[in-house]
Amino acid sequence: DIWGNSAKCQFVVQVLDQTLPSITCPTVNASYSSAPGQCGRIINYSAPLTADNCQVAATGSWSAIGSGHFFPVGNSTEAYGVMDASYNNANCSFVVQVLDVEAPRITCPANIVQPNDVGFCTAVVSFTPPVGTDNCAGQTTIQTRGLPSGGNHTVGLLATESFLVTDLTGKTDNCSFTILVTDTEFPKIVCPAPISVVNDVGRCSAVVNYS
Repeated sequence: DIWGNSAKCQFVVQVLDQTLPSITCPTVNASYSSAPGQCGRIINYSAPLTADNCQVAATGSWSAIGSGHFFPVGNSTEAYGVMDASYNNANCSFVVQVLDVEAPRITCPANIVQPNDVGFCTAVVSFTPPVGTDNCAGQTTIQTRGLPSGGNHTVGLLATESFLVTDLTGKTDNCSFTILVTDTEFPKIVCPAPISVVNDVGRCSAVVNYS
């Protein structure tokens, strides 16, 4: 004032950052095919794009396999988040789908030709049942035709053995082989003992009966 007395005051101006940061996940293909012989594939994608009105403090994933890593067949959710210096945060996510495009495989044994069992017009035939394989576990193999290993097969009757493998997505493969039992046993004959008879009366011969 005019007498030289003075006073002062102060106050604080606080500017709060209440603007959320932004994060944009990459755009990926609708689906990817599994790599040959594998139940998935390695997939690369771009890093999410982030922005903030002030400054981005941290960006990370809270549920992600990650670009450049192996993604299994099926759907995998990649989730990312961003946080600014004021602890405002935002997140985004996207799905990576890998399809099993590979059919299972099965290989049957070679055709079997086997002699009859001694004394029988048949033979017991054993073989190693084929088992299908697939790039993804869980395939099933069944026999769709013929007798199982250890079955009794008739001589001369060509039998077809067929097998089917099916994977978890319904894709199939099949194979077949044949079994033939041959008769390699000679027939047997037993003659009666030597016969000695006298001639018929008045003849230089005789009627001889035998079994």
